[in-house]
Amino acid sequence: MGKNEIYLKGDLIEAKFNGGGLDKFADFINKNFDYSKVTKAGLLETTFAVDALGNVTKIRITKILDIESATELIRVLKICPKW
Repeated sequence: MGKNEIYLKGDLIEAKFNGGGLDKFADFINKNFDYSKVTKAGLLETTFAVDALGNVTKIRITKILDIESATELIRVLKICPKW
């Protein structure tokens, strides 16, 4: 399993988000994330699941910079349209 790969029951799949793929998801995050909440430079990483209805669930920050940016990422993921 590589970075930016998505698996369903062990099989690699092409994720569909908002009429596109992961690029559309990245656009959504970048458009909705309030970068003024970030207090230090670095990498913020998260994991999450997409349920059978397309909802983002089980959000977990796996690499944190600061509480403010982690909270902002969680907020954006919670308003994410269905996959």
